[in-house]
Amino acid sequence: MADQRELTAAIGLQHQGMDASVHASTLPATKFARGINIAIRGGHVRTRPGFHEFSSDIADSYTPDNGVFQGAGCWRTPDGVFIVTAFAGVVRRTSLATGATVEIGAHVTTAHRVYMCQAGPFFVVHASQTAFVALNWVDGTHVVVKTPLIPETMYDDSWGNTRTVSIALAARIAEILEEDPLKTYAEASQLAYGELTEGDEYPKYPSGTVCCFAHGRIHLSSNDMDNRYFFSSDIMEISDQSSVLKWYEHTYLNEGGGLGLPDSMGEIRGMAVMQNSTDTASGIGPLIVIAQDGAAAFSVNLPREGVFDMATSSTDGIVSATAKLLEPGWKDRQISQVLFYGGGTEAPWSLVRVNGDLLYRAHDGIRTIRSTFSSASSGATVANAPISAEVRPFMVRDDIPAQQRMSAASVDNRVLVTAGHGPGAEYNGLVSLDLCVSSSLETAGGGGGARQTGYDGMWTGLKTVMVLEAGGELVFIAEDGRMYKLSESRWDMRGGVRRDIECQWMTGALGFDAPGLKKRLNYADLWVRDMTGDVSVDVYFRPDNFEYWTQMDGSQTFSVPEGGQPQERRRVRFRPKLASHGYHVHDGSLVTTGETFQFLVIWRGDAAMHRLIATAYVESDGPPRSSEECAFAAIEPADDQLVQNDFSYTGV
Repeated sequence: MADQRELTAAIGLQHQGMDASVHASTLPATKFARGINIAIRGGHVRTRPGFHEFSSDIADSYTPDNGVFQGAGCWRTPDGVFIVTAFAGVVRRTSLATGATVEIGAHVTTAHRVYMCQAGPFFVVHASQTAFVALNWVDGTHVVVKTPLIPETMYDDSWGNTRTVSIALAARIAEILEEDPLKTYAEASQLAYGELTEGDEYPKYPSGTVCCFAHGRIHLSSNDMDNRYFFSSDIMEISDQSSVLKWYEHTYLNEGGGLGLPDSMGEIRGMAVMQNSTDTASGIGPLIVIAQDGAAAFSVNLPREGVFDMATSSTDGIVSATAKLLEPGWKDRQISQVLFYGGGTEAPWSLVRVNGDLLYRAHDGIRTIRSTFSSASSGATVANAPISAEVRPFMVRDDIPAQQRMSAASVDNRVLVTAGHGPGAEYNGLVSLDLCVSSSLETAGGGGGARQTGYDGMWTGLKTVMVLEAGGELVFIAEDGRMYKLSESRWDMRGGVRRDIECQWMTGALGFDAPGLKKRLNYADLWVRDMTGDVSVDVYFRPDNFEYWTQMDGSQTFSVPEGGQPQERRRVRFRPKLASHGYHVHDGSLVTTGETFQFLVIWRGDAAMHRLIATAYVESDGPPRSSEECAFAAIEPADDQLVQNDFSYTGV
C-alpha cells in the first residue's frame, strides 16, 4: 500500500549556472543541468538578450552559395568604428554606428582564411601567401596603402654585388659603425636609410597568417617557415607611423630573424598580449604565442636594439674605443619562455582578453591563461586548465577541423564562444559564460576555493560565422553577411520584425530529500516574473534520466499590453496528464513514478522563471523487472513526449 506522505522540493536562485559535468541528481539547487537561450545574470533564469540586425548591405550582394566567409576584424578610426570583412575575396567595411557598407575591393583570393589586425592608424589584412592589404584612414575615408605582397627589391651596393635591400642595408650600417665607432646604432641606421633610393624603400613584406600588433610592432606568423616562427616589423615611430609597415629590422644580419617555438608544439595558431606579471604587475606584458600543442611567451616589450656606451682608453698614446652594453636587446638576452605543453588551439579567432585572463578555445574546451610569466621573484605561476566541463555537451560536438574557424568575444563581463559547427563556415550556437555572476574565475592552480563559473548555457537562433568585440559592443556576423548586435531587448530582430525567443531550462534531478524511495509525481508550481509581450509556457518532466520528456497539463499563454509594466504570475500549476499515467519507462515502471524527477521548462517570449516547487508522494516499490524480461525495453515516444533538442529555435 502506498505511503501517502507528500514530499516537496523547490528550486529558486540559479546563480551558479549550468553544470553538465556531474549527474543531474548530484547538482545543488543553485545549478541547472542545461540551458538554451537563457541568462542567469541577477540570479534567476530568464530570456537571453536579443540579436538585433543593424546591417544587411552585404547580404544584398552575397550568398553562401557563391563564396565563403574568410575573416573579419574591428577598425577604430577618427570617424568611428568599422567592421572589416572578407567574403568571397571581397574586402568591405561596415560602419558600426549606421550599418552602411563600403566595398574596398577584391584584394584577396577565395582560397584562404584572412587574418586582420589594427596597427596604429593602419588596418592590415593578411591572406596567407596570396595577398596583403594595408589600409589607412585619410579625410573621412579609407585609403589602400599597400597591396599585394611587394616583390623583393634589388639593390646594387658599393661592392658591385647584387644583394637584397635588407642585406645591403645591414652591410651599410656595419660599414658606417666601422668608420665611426662613436656613432650609435640608431644614428647609423638613419644614415643607411637615407642612402636608399626611392624604388628600394621597402623590402619584401613577409607572407603570413596569424598576426598581432603589440608594443609598436606587427608580429606575423611566417608562411615561409611553416608557421612555426613569427617575424616582427619595424617599430612604429611617432614622426613616421608608416614605419610599422616596413621590415628592415627583421632581416638585419645581427638583429633580426624569426622567433620560434619548439617544433613539438606544432604550428602557431594564436597571438595576444595580456597584463604583465612581473614584480609590479603593471602595463602590458610579453607576447603570448599559442601553438597547436602548447604556448610560449616572448618579451617583445623589451627594446629590440641593445643600448651601448662607448668607453675610450689610451695606451702608449694609442686611443681605443670599446662598446659597453648598458641595456641588452633581443639578441643579448633570453626573451622567450615556454609556458606549457599541451592545451593548444586550432582557433586563432577565439583568443579573448577578459579581466586580466586570456581565454581561448582549446582542443578540449575553453581554457584560460592567468599569467604571462612564471617568476621566482614574484611567485607568479601559469594556470592553464580547462574551465568548460560544465558545458562539455556543447564542446564535444566540434572536432579539430570544426574548431579552426571558431571565434570568441567578450563585452560587459560576458564571454561568447561559437559552437555547433554547421555544414559550411557557420556555427549554430554560442556558449555563454557570464563572469558577473561570480566575482572571479578561479581555476586550478590559481588559489582560492572551489572553482565556480556562471555558464548561461548555449544561445541559438543565429548561424554565426564570427563573433567579435567592436566599440564596446558584441557583433555577430551571420553566414549570409548580415550583422547583428547584442541588445538588452530580449527578443530577436531582423528586417525590423520582432521574433520571440524560445528558451529551455532543464533543472537538476529532484530527489525530494528522500534518496532511494520511489515517488509518484503530483504537480509542479511555477513562478513567472518580468513578463513583457506574449509569453507561452510549457513544462515537461522525466523520471530517473529517462530519455523522453513528457508534457504536463497546464500549458499557459500570457499577454502583457504593449508599453505596460512587466507582469508576474504566481503558482502556475502543471500536473501530469491523465494519459501519461499509462506511459512506461524501460523497466516497466510508470513514467509518473521514479526516485528523482527532472523538469524541462520551455517558454517563448520575454520572461524570468523565479521559482519551481514540485510535490510527490512516496510509492510502494516492488523489485524492478530486468530489460530482458520486460516488454518495455524498446519504447517509442508518444505524441506528447519529446527528445530535448538544443536547436529547436530556428531564430532569425
